[in-house]
Order: sequence, then C-alpha cells, then structure tokens
Amino acid sequence: MHVLINKEALFNNINTGTIINGPIEISRGCGGRDVEAPHIYKYNGWYYLFCAEGGTREGHMVTIQRSHNLYGPFEKCPDNPIVSQRDYGKALLQSVGHADLVEDNDNNWWIVALATRPYKHRHHLGRETILLPVTWSKDGWPMVEGKQAKDSYKIQIKEPIYQPKKIIHDTFKKTKLSYEYNTIRSFLSDYYEIKNQQLVLYGNKQTLNTHKSPVFIGVRQTEKECYFETQLSVSLKPSSSAGLTIIMDCCHHMEIGITSQNELYVKKTVADLVNINIIEKVIGKIIIGIEANQEYYQFYYQKDNQKYKVDQTYVKHLCTETCFSAFCGVYGGMFIEGEGKAVFDYFHYQEK
Repeated sequence: MHVLINKEALFNNINTGTIINGPIEISRGCGGRDVEAPHIYKYNGWYYLFCAEGGTREGHMVTIQRSHNLYGPFEKCPDNPIVSQRDYGKALLQSVGHADLVEDNDNNWWIVALATRPYKHRHHLGRETILLPVTWSKDGWPMVEGKQAKDSYKIQIKEPIYQPKKIIHDTFKKTKLSYEYNTIRSFLSDYYEIKNQQLVLYGNKQTLNTHKSPVFIGVRQTEKECYFETQLSVSLKPSSSAGLTIIMDCCHHMEIGITSQNELYVKKTVADLVNINIIEKVIGKIIIGIEANQEYYQFYYQKDNQKYKVDQTYVKHLCTETCFSAFCGVYGGMFIEGEGKAVFDYFHYQEK
C-alpha cells in the first residue's frame, strides 16, 4: 500500500467532495508490510508522516518519515520503528500501532495509539487506546522511551486524573438509554421502550445469528474480570428466547436466557458448533448473570437469595484470533430472539 495525498486538497469541491486533482503518491512506507493510516503533522518547519506498518497483529509498529515539503521526498527516521511490541512477547500490551501525535496544555508530548491486552496470545477486549510519553531527539525526531509501550509510566502532571472501576447500574428511571449502550448495526428504536422503570424489548423475528439487526442492547466489555447481570420476565411466541448474551459477532456468542417454554437455558455458538443446556423451568421473574475472568465466562442465576453457577465456557472461544472478527471486542447485554416481548428490571455491568 502506498501513501497518497491529494495535491490540491484545499481546492476540492466542498459541496460534493469531488477531488479536482490527485491523488499523488508521496511515500511507500519504511519497508514494513501493510503500510496504512498515514497522519501528517507540521512542526518546526518539518512535515512528519506517521504510518502504521507490519500488519495489525503482533508485528504492528509505528514508523515516521519527514520532509520540508508536503509532497516529499521524505526521509526515514533512523530509529524506526519508534515504538513496537513485536520483540516483547511477554509484555502486557501488544499489537501497538496507529499513532497520533499530540501536545498537551503543559507542553508535554504524547502519542495516542492502539494496542491489545492478550492472554495466552489471544485477546477479546478489542483494540484499546493507549497514551505514551514522547520526547524530541536533538536532531528533531519524536521518540518513545525504549521504543516499546510500557503498561505504566511515572509522569509529572499538574492535575492527575484517576479512572475508577467502571460500574453501570441502570434501573431505567430515565426515558432514554445511556450513551454507553450499543445496538447491532441498526438502532432499532421501534423494538424497545422504557416504561414503568423497565426496559421492554420486542422481537423483530431476527436472532443473534442474523446478518441483519437482532434486538440487542448492551455495553462493551472493558476488563477481563467483570460481570453482567439483569432481572427479567418474558412473554414469548413459540421458538423465541430472551436473556443475557456475550457476543463477538453473529457466529460467536453465548447466552443465558429463557425460552418460549419458560425454560432457563445456556447456549454456546462457536461458528458451526452449537451447544444448548436446559437448566430448569422458570416461573415469573429471574435474575441471570455472566461472570468473567481472563480464562472463563461463567453463567449463573439467582433464586431464594442463592447464586447457582450452571455452566461455563472458555474466553478463547470469543477471542479475535478464534473468530477472525473485527477489532471491537466482546459486548454483553440484553436480547430477544424471535417474537414476543421481554421485560428487564435492571441491567448491571461491573469491573472487578
């Protein structure tokens, strides 16, 4: 892949977006495979061209070139890649690339990049944003200490910000969903409503296996150790179900829920392998949950103030490397398949 730029970018048709001239090639990268995501910054009379190279997995890296002319020729940084985890297989952060250069209000320089946090060479939390401190070399190159992404740095800043563990406890007192919720593909505003401090999902005949838009409302899993929980009751038509799911894509997802025959079940879908475990009959409302650590997902329900763990599955079944899926990671949330309705009294997500 070549780095291209439109030579008359300022003279594009601003009404249609039509390119009047170009694009032209300004670089072929620094020798790594899969050159992508070029970003250009002007600083001290230089145009700095940041690229991601090496592929988006373990060989990912950040490379830099610079030129006094926007259209080149560009010289390569003698210390490329300025950051990569390709030689640090035991480090917490892996697959580091796609860097943006930023300066804060205190004149500190940083790069914002993407990375993963794998366990046994697999990751399921998607690509995450990291922040790395940058210093400038005497000859004018932005550098990262040790050319690697550490999991922590000691940095003097005026007002440190501490990130608390994430807790979402939604009892649906508001008439609109929180910005933290996601749906699959379409927003599906016709298939849910909030009333009487409950979330009601209505089936649209789709399932979680569909390539269309199943009825799902959930949040991104952001830590390896966490749990999802809800309380629900259902009124379903035949061959329908509702409950709680963890989902990577339409071919890789796991559920604990209730069938149209009022049976509590756990279902695991890994490509063409499907396993269904019927637990017991359900009367009225029930609390169900999915608890996660770095190796397992465990499914449970509560009855008479007692928690019963009924099944488990390996996290690796929902990893990017297993699914060969996109980089968004696992989501957990409420769903309904088929037809009917499911009423949820609350939704809880908590990092441990």
